[in-house]
Amino acid sequence: MSQFSSSQASGFAQDGVSHLTNEIARSLDENIGPSSFRFSLRSLLLTTTAVALIVFGLRTVWLSAQLNATSNRITNSMRQIELGLNNYVSARGFRVASQSTDDAGVPLSSWRWLITPHVTQLDGETMEWSYRESWKAPANRDVREMRFDAYCINPNASDCNTNIFAIVGDDTAISSNLTAHQRELPPDALMIMEVADSGKNWMEPGDYDVDELLAANGRLSDSVKGLLNDRIHVMFADGEVWALSSDAPITALHPFMTITGAKNADRDELLAAWRVN
Repeated sequence: MSQFSSSQASGFAQDGVSHLTNEIARSLDENIGPSSFRFSLRSLLLTTTAVALIVFGLRTVWLSAQLNATSNRITNSMRQIELGLNNYVSARGFRVASQSTDDAGVPLSSWRWLITPHVTQLDGETMEWSYRESWKAPANRDVREMRFDAYCINPNASDCNTNIFAIVGDDTAISSNLTAHQRELPPDALMIMEVADSGKNWMEPGDYDVDELLAANGRLSDSVKGLLNDRIHVMFADGEVWALSSDAPITALHPFMTITGAKNADRDELLAAWRVN
């Protein structure tokens, strides 16, 4: 895997600009007179180049800082969710289901809503909600229209769509299978991944389908879109958050998407080479 850092890219660009400047200055010395005029043009050119390099360098530093800030924001959100998942287990004695359903089996709301009281404190005096009704019900309007930082991470969005999806299926860490709720989780099992444009309200049922992911080939970014172009953040069952290169083959993640597969896989062996944080 070959990747360039922002500092390397900046260095290459600066070398190119400096080389071009020297070539132009040499041409001025050879072809333009008198000498005082050549000196003035050369000084102006060098000054302009120096300013351009400073501006380019500052922009590179700013972009790097923005990237790191977004990456840290995603990581902190996932750790907050991990705390909520653990608190849910402590309170209930079993892991959260991928969604709640009514008596007829119709989905009501996402696991994200189910763990929310274990992630943040809700204001019962000014807000109304109901776990017995759909996320779309009028009774849940107050919470549905709130942007919870743990789920709605994109700083450039104003909607209440989630940027966090679980990996769901019969043999996954967050599942609709009641038997799976009681199974011991291997630490390397994948639980959640980021999603850039989910199109799902944070209360709404909807996540990554494990069967679709296991059928996928190619790069990770072909199937999973993150908020940053060069990396995808994932969280394992032990709470570890890794940022993996968007160029990683998605097949490298396949063993960790199910409980059974994660029991026989080692993330340090199979995924560490693709880690970018």
